[in-house]
Amino acid sequence: MGTALIVTSLLPFAYLQFQSAAGEKELSPFFALANENMEMECKLLSGLMASGGFTFYNVQCHPQNLNSVNYVNQEELISGYQENFVKPIIEDYRSTFGQIEDKGIILIIRSPSDLYACFKIENPGNIVESWGSFEQCG
Repeated sequence: MGTALIVTSLLPFAYLQFQSAAGEKELSPFFALANENMEMECKLLSGLMASGGFTFYNVQCHPQNLNSVNYVNQEELISGYQENFVKPIIEDYRSTFGQIEDKGIILIIRSPSDLYACFKIENPGNIVESWGSFEQCG
């Protein structure tokens, strides 16, 4: 009985470890293109989310021209970041990680004022939700 409990407790952990390792490998071509085409450094953060049959990875990106977007409130930050950073990299996303079924990312961009702009992107590259937060998204 105790062995069964240990095995069933370890299975979710092993699955998360497997998905994290797979995510790093699957996302690396997208990270390379985002850096090459948009001068945007991206990295995989810890933590996964499952929703609606999709597995979402937390990805934080830092565009080199982050200070070029002016905003006075959260809505302007989100729309400005979406227009200037997220939409331009969607084609790179679709041609790489976006081809993998049943996956997606929570794209996180941290503003200079420590406000986070968060974009939930389902494959093949559809922005399904965006929001702002003073805490890390995900």
